[in-house]
Amino acid sequence: MTDLPGLCQALLNGPPSATALKRGEALLLKSLESTSFSATSDADIEDPEWCLAPSLQSTGTPSLQLLKSLAPLALLDGVWLARAAQPMIGHQETACRLLRIYSDTVGIDDPSQSPPLRFRARLTDVGIHLPPIESPRFFEAGFPEPTLMAAAIALVLLHRSRRFAPEVLGFTLAHLGRKPESWEDLSLVPLRTRHLGWVKEAREIAVAEGMNRQRIHAGWRLYVSTLESIHKQCQRIEAAPPRTREDQLERVIKAKLPHAIGYHQKIMLVGKPLDEWLQDAQKNTRPLLKALQHSPFIHRSCPANSRLVKAMEFGGPMFGVFNSKERQSTIDWIENPLPLAVDTDEQPANAGVTHRAVPPVEIKDSLLKPLHPERLQPRDLYLSLLEAESSGDAPTKAERFVQKILNRGRHMRFVGLGNQPFVYSPDALTRFVASRHQTELQRYRPLTGAPTVDKSFCRWTLLQLAPAILSDGAWLSGTPTAAEKMSPARRHLVKIYADELGDGGAEWNHPNVYRRLLASQELTLPDFSTEAFAHHPALIESAFTLPTYLLAMGLLNDRYQPEILGLNLAIELSGLGASYMRAIDILRFHGMDPTIVELHLSIDNPACGHAARAQEAIILLLDEVRQSTGWPEVQRVWERIWQGYQSFHAATLGLTAKIIGRYALHRAGWRVDREESAARLG
Repeated sequence: MTDLPGLCQALLNGPPSATALKRGEALLLKSLESTSFSATSDADIEDPEWCLAPSLQSTGTPSLQLLKSLAPLALLDGVWLARAAQPMIGHQETACRLLRIYSDTVGIDDPSQSPPLRFRARLTDVGIHLPPIESPRFFEAGFPEPTLMAAAIALVLLHRSRRFAPEVLGFTLAHLGRKPESWEDLSLVPLRTRHLGWVKEAREIAVAEGMNRQRIHAGWRLYVSTLESIHKQCQRIEAAPPRTREDQLERVIKAKLPHAIGYHQKIMLVGKPLDEWLQDAQKNTRPLLKALQHSPFIHRSCPANSRLVKAMEFGGPMFGVFNSKERQSTIDWIENPLPLAVDTDEQPANAGVTHRAVPPVEIKDSLLKPLHPERLQPRDLYLSLLEAESSGDAPTKAERFVQKILNRGRHMRFVGLGNQPFVYSPDALTRFVASRHQTELQRYRPLTGAPTVDKSFCRWTLLQLAPAILSDGAWLSGTPTAAEKMSPARRHLVKIYADELGDGGAEWNHPNVYRRLLASQELTLPDFSTEAFAHHPALIESAFTLPTYLLAMGLLNDRYQPEILGLNLAIELSGLGASYMRAIDILRFHGMDPTIVELHLSIDNPACGHAARAQEAIILLLDEVRQSTGWPEVQRVWERIWQGYQSFHAATLGLTAKIIGRYALHRAGWRVDREESAARLG
């Protein structure tokens, strides 16, 4: 049986297990198969707007029940697009437009305009206090089953946004294309209108490239039927008879039961231990409530003085177990107990606020088949990582590969290679970044004549950098998530990631800029996600070490967050100053387009660019650590960050050595035309 709250929790906070992913996919396929919305036709998705049937629309001020029922889907707004621009497809037009929608939705540039963050503020304003969305208690907050189904579907699409790309498009079209309702922030309508235009463009591009339009329609209908189910269930709950005080207390007791059994063996109630009553209450709480009504634990003339209530107060054995609202519910029940219904195991009329387990379905669809067998060779591991859609898909060798690079970095540190670590403080980090930047700037000498490398050497070098640059940003591909789950440090990383992919513009996408440079030099390589690319004779083995490491870190984001922060800083600082400026001079001298280098030189700047964001992300994270656990833990996490910083140099060591070696041969008169010819044959 599939536990919906547990599944949602696993998919949101991850890394999800292979079992959780399979259950989620099966649930999604079952939902797609069973979706029926007979009031509409496929043609309706071409309409500029759609809306729920009049009987389901909320008018005037929305009820608290409706707002709570919609909360998970509203707070997860856009999460299904978080990996729509993953490394394998992030350069494509469709993915770029979806990334732009995601960035706006979660408020990367302006959190105040983020629909999910606005919705959380509205919940607070009307007195609906839900746990943070990443809390283990969030999905256990008594949501109707259709609400949990909607959240699960959105989260499955997050982890399977490439495999279910048509459905993601249709789901997004329906979400953005409906008419605003009373529960929405109307000031955000212009934002939604802009997003709707982008997703329509994405759909037309995808269909022109061969995407199945019927599957897009299926995703559209899935969203419509999902939202319809939430509204219908909410109406059923609101139409049910008002809850009695017993009903309210019953819900409180049910929430505490899993953690209460075992603590009450010595307390007797009507002749048997309270623990036995609690065991029985897992099926039916009403006998327990009846027994309590006539027990010494209840003081009818002064309910607040009841032993049951006093046990919830400071000094009592249940202090901290019940909040003030739950304590008041107990007092109200004692003060005015209404007659209980006939004993039955059936749920009360408002049982829709609890979830049912969903039986697993047989997985037959070809979509659920593994994308590839696990590959073992470095070039093949690169392909396996590129094909993985979710951290749950990461091949087992990915972890070993990451550890290998981190260990290599430790050995470099031991023998004195690279920058040596220092005791962390915000000022010390700021000084380090500034000093390193200035040192690199001072190394630069403008080119005054012909460079020491000719055009053929530049072309060979361009080929060897292709695997890494064509997967630019991969180390941060696991950072996008739900808006509310993003810390300030994570927001910096997501912004950097979006910039690497062109900030929603395919023409600005860094891998695409590099593709244009290769094409201008008539260096033709196969698609970077194919076996032909990974085993191309023009590409040396060490050219795949860095991209494989970056892809692995992106997939294992949750396990290596400190190391990724350090790796990110090293990448953003790596070329600033002499390295990039010399490269620009050399490329220009040989009549080669230096845009890709100029782009990084400007966007990585330490004033307000990626280097500045990388530095601030580290400071923000370590400040969170300091506030929660103190300075000793800060230094421990800093050590991991520094290992990540050093790991970039460890991952590039082999390729750097090969380039230096080739440069020595080049200076001795050896040419590289053979590799260029092999590339053109690709």
